[in-house]
Amino acid sequence: MANTGQPNSAGSQYFITVEPFTSGNYTYAAFGNVIEGFDVVDAINVVPTTGPNGNPANKPLIDVEIDSIRIVTPQLYEIVPPEHELTADAGGYIVFAVYSYDSNLTYQWYVNDELQTETSNVFFYSFPLGGTYQIKSLVSNGEYEYPTIWTVEVAGAGAGVAVTPGSVRLHQNYPNPFNPSTTFSFSLNQEISADARIEVFNSRGQIVKTLSSEGFTSTSTQDAFSYSVIWDGTDNEGAAVTSGVYLYRMKSGTNSSELMKCVLMK
Repeated sequence: MANTGQPNSAGSQYFITVEPFTSGNYTYAAFGNVIEGFDVVDAINVVPTTGPNGNPANKPLIDVEIDSIRIVTPQLYEIVPPEHELTADAGGYIVFAVYSYDSNLTYQWYVNDELQTETSNVFFYSFPLGGTYQIKSLVSNGEYEYPTIWTVEVAGAGAGVAVTPGSVRLHQNYPNPFNPSTTFSFSLNQEISADARIEVFNSRGQIVKTLSSEGFTSTSTQDAFSYSVIWDGTDNEGAAVTSGVYLYRMKSGTNSSELMKCVLMK
């Protein structure tokens, strides 16, 4: 796609090239390669023109027109995070998401080319060790696939949070999606400590809300203690957070539950 040389000036003039076009490198936005129907490109390429000295130069003597066009790859209207090169700390989380208006798509997620179990359009991942990670989303409409790739540089040797299996059972929030509020609940096999809290993270892994044990309501049975707390969709400063995917977990001392995701829709 051509532009005037200034940022955000790309227009509707497109180039399909048949030989190296080095003057466009790092200047024009490139969308991809022709993978089918190159005979059409060859036919356009041999249409007679006014030549380099014509007025205007190189204008086809026969207009080349598009009779119809069909977009065959899945169409995404938003990718989260928008940056494709990210940083994180070992033990930290990042939420990845791809959004489309098409409800008939399938989703696959890969970490360093290893297929993950997540099959929705949202994927969150905890980076266990320092190093370079490649996260890939593969969206398919059954005929064509659309890949999105993020590279994440992770600092640190390893996660510092120990999880005690079976000690915390975090439940799915209700309602989900929600607006304007939702209830988090969890169960323990013992009474919670004074420092227990629910932490809510945004898609970049930053804590936006901490719900302390002072706000928990509780019930108990012979085998377990159950707790719940309402989140009203505000951050720690009392400001309303934006629509999107959020993560939450119960944390007490060095022990924590697994992360779960919730969706705020306004």
